[in-house]
Amino acid sequence: MKGSSKYVGHHLGLGLALLACLSWLALPGSSSAWAALQAGTLANVSAASFSGTALASEAIVAAFGSRLATVTQSAVSTPLPTSLAGTTVKVKDSAGSERLAPLFFLSPGQVNYQIPAGTLTGPATVTVTSGDGAISTGTVQIAPVAPSLFSANSDGQGLAAAVALRIKADGTQNFEPLGLFDGGQSKFLPRVLDLGPETDRVYLLLFGTGIRNRSSLSAVMATIGGVAAEVLYAGPQGGLVGLDQLNLSLPRTLLGQSQVDIVLGVDGQPANVVGINLLAPDKVAVGLWGGMHIGLRVKDDGASIQYDCADGTIGQPLVTDDKGNFEVTGIHNKGHGGPVIIGEKPDSHPARYTGQVNGETMTLTVTLTDTKESFGPFTLTYGKQPRIFRCL
Repeated sequence: MKGSSKYVGHHLGLGLALLACLSWLALPGSSSAWAALQAGTLANVSAASFSGTALASEAIVAAFGSRLATVTQSAVSTPLPTSLAGTTVKVKDSAGSERLAPLFFLSPGQVNYQIPAGTLTGPATVTVTSGDGAISTGTVQIAPVAPSLFSANSDGQGLAAAVALRIKADGTQNFEPLGLFDGGQSKFLPRVLDLGPETDRVYLLLFGTGIRNRSSLSAVMATIGGVAAEVLYAGPQGGLVGLDQLNLSLPRTLLGQSQVDIVLGVDGQPANVVGINLLAPDKVAVGLWGGMHIGLRVKDDGASIQYDCADGTIGQPLVTDDKGNFEVTGIHNKGHGGPVIIGEKPDSHPARYTGQVNGETMTLTVTLTDTKESFGPFTLTYGKQPRIFRCL
């Protein structure tokens, strides 16, 4: 693993985590915090965390302002261009050297660029010149490192843009995504990671920027769920401009935890906190389970269910026994076709939900305890979108 760090990175070029990282190319609503900037002024922040008092040479930056470009356009090839639709970005460092910055993306209110290689530490001035001649300027502090981590939903927090690498006892390697895109909510939801048997070695691959100029690997410190994690690699990802990668070994002592924070420090500088979800040995995986005519959304403290013509709720955690079986109580609300009458009370019934989980497959049966009606068994798959046909 230590000797194959870049090999690992290259083989994730089209992976879920890297696609999430790429979403900084166009972030709807991301400029709202800077909407009140005066004309001609520029705010420069990390494109991963959208915060930070300092930036680093070769890091990916998001700049916000007004009249930064006349069109919306993305770079489509590498090396990245230093001019898009007539817009340029220049960075003048503390020694007075001015360099054109490579450009990822631009729009009238946002430009994403890379701090040019060779930019010296200290105060720097960033100048954006639009295709129509409008000029915007801002100042930044260039530091040796300014670590920040990408998140799956491009907001610098919550679910990490990350994947897991599992190496089994026989040497078999598998990459596992840690997020699932929910089309209904238009965002990534956590996909729980099972650390598996003791013979499995599981590694966490994170993506960020502003990390590559670290003084040494030993100067990179990370904890996961409060547990120190060995850092095996921290440097350029190798396939995408400005993107850095970290490979962490996941400690077995995390068993029993579910939602865990990842805390990273590089040369004493903290990064933004992101997280992942781990599978607790006796809990049903949090997230979406889908099947034909049914969808089950599991949370830490219960679940909600949607059917073709009904819905339900479970107000307690879904905990399995050593064979994967569970039984909980909740509410089942019958629906009907046609319009809903104003003041109509729901046709609610107490229900017993019984099921079994085997890996990423669940069987579920619903029994109404007052009428003895039974529905199912249904077969659901973790991370699968449900196929529900609403009653008319």
